[in-house]
Amino acid sequence: MEERESDWQKKAQNPFAVVRASSPELHFENSQNPNLFFLVQQAFKNISESFAKTLGGHLKSFTICKVVERSAIVLAAGKGTRMNIDYPKVLTLSEEGPLLGILLRELLSMDLKEIVLVTGFEKDKVEEYVTNAFGDDRIVFAHQEEQLGTGHALAVGFTKLSPCERLFVLLGDVPLVTAKSLCSLDDYVVAHNLSCCFFSMLVYQKNEYGRVIRDPYSGRVLSIEEYRHTTSAQKLIREVSTGVFCFLYPDLKQVLSDTFDYLLTTCKGKGIEFYLPLLLEVFAAKGMLYDALLSEDVDEFIGVNRPDELEELNKALLRRRILKFKQNGVLFSDPSNIYIAPEVHLEAGVVIDSHVKIAGKTIVRAGTQIGSYSIIKNSEIDENCEIMPFTYIENAKIGQNCRIGPFARLREGTVLQDFVAIGNFVETKNARLENNVKANHHSYLGDCWIGTGTNVGAGTITCNFDGFKKNFTQIGQNCLIGANVNLIAPVNLGSNVVVGAGSSITKDVPDNSLVVERGETKTIKEGYERYVARRSK
Repeated sequence: MEERESDWQKKAQNPFAVVRASSPELHFENSQNPNLFFLVQQAFKNISESFAKTLGGHLKSFTICKVVERSAIVLAAGKGTRMNIDYPKVLTLSEEGPLLGILLRELLSMDLKEIVLVTGFEKDKVEEYVTNAFGDDRIVFAHQEEQLGTGHALAVGFTKLSPCERLFVLLGDVPLVTAKSLCSLDDYVVAHNLSCCFFSMLVYQKNEYGRVIRDPYSGRVLSIEEYRHTTSAQKLIREVSTGVFCFLYPDLKQVLSDTFDYLLTTCKGKGIEFYLPLLLEVFAAKGMLYDALLSEDVDEFIGVNRPDELEELNKALLRRRILKFKQNGVLFSDPSNIYIAPEVHLEAGVVIDSHVKIAGKTIVRAGTQIGSYSIIKNSEIDENCEIMPFTYIENAKIGQNCRIGPFARLREGTVLQDFVAIGNFVETKNARLENNVKANHHSYLGDCWIGTGTNVGAGTITCNFDGFKKNFTQIGQNCLIGANVNLIAPVNLGSNVVVGAGSSITKDVPDNSLVVERGETKTIKEGYERYVARRSK
């Protein structure tokens, strides 16, 4: 089959490419001659049955797809004056990394021919970040030496662009645009035979987006007016431009070739920037069609120009993460009051109550329930655990079927095996508790190992610090530690040991022992009367 494909390509001078011939679908792609493409498509439809039999019945169907070469230009030259930063605005850190990185990851997930990144202020920093973070040959840099507006930046990027069919233009400080939305914009351009289309959205709070001006009778898009140039009436318009465009490459090339110098000179003469929306006037003059596609997802087009907008972007990223978890089977009682960090992994079946914060590289496995106001950082929680309200867990590892809290604190180095119970006001640190250990009330367990089946009574403390260094406590299997016990480390208790309540253990205890270590009880006659008499003076 490979030899046959090679022969076809040589004879036709490679107008078609055959891909995935061994899969259930056979795809022919053409980007050269649409008329020839149509004829071949019809011909192959007529011979589909015999062609499938030739391949031994493995070919169930085939689809003939036209190759669409799409590219993108990302405008990333801004300084970020309103952010009060001294580095490129697109390198502003969000919760999921630099703004530019979020956008480029999404674009690189698409089948784009090329991505031209227009840099300006501190271009070396931007190029160094992109090269180190991605190192993709599809990313090409174009430098805008003088920032004269978005239209000028587009033209600068266009000089570095290889020919394609359709071109996306995006803003580096509007990083949440999805591949799905860009594809829908591309489809809209094709379906309506447009030369240009851009995303618009409806906003109701005060903002500085460019207003979409429509014909009051037909509703047709006339222009985009930059906010600083709008009238008082136009400022009341709720439909605004997002700055995300899709162009037919040949039409944009013609417009820039014919009018770029004129538009740039005119804008300079008026003392204004050459904004990208000015090109729509040229499209209209040439009879080229353009339109706006209204997006319902405002989160995708949050632009970051001020610190408060960065906060909104981080909230939008959080909403996306929670939505993704919900789609994967995680249950939230009140998603609006929950924080989940970017590197957190939650399995299907996890249940999370309100006001929970899960941060760092935390993993929570299926069936675990996390109660209200709990905080979990950089920890791993296995299946079917119950984390009760107001529990704090950090740098800990918890096995299956454990019950933690309420008001418990598990600090760094805590390792709990399966079926461990840690109750209210119990704190652990650098402690390993084996299967079925229970410490249900008011205890501190630090620098210790506790064997399987041991029960730790209320008020038990491992006295691990002697003023100079931390000392270790070991407790064997199936021990019963009474209430209010002090284990003064270093100390080693064997298995099957019973420690009497109120004891302060200072020496090692062998297996199968009952140990009581208390001071002598003294009763002072008339002591209470003397105490009362002293207070009455």
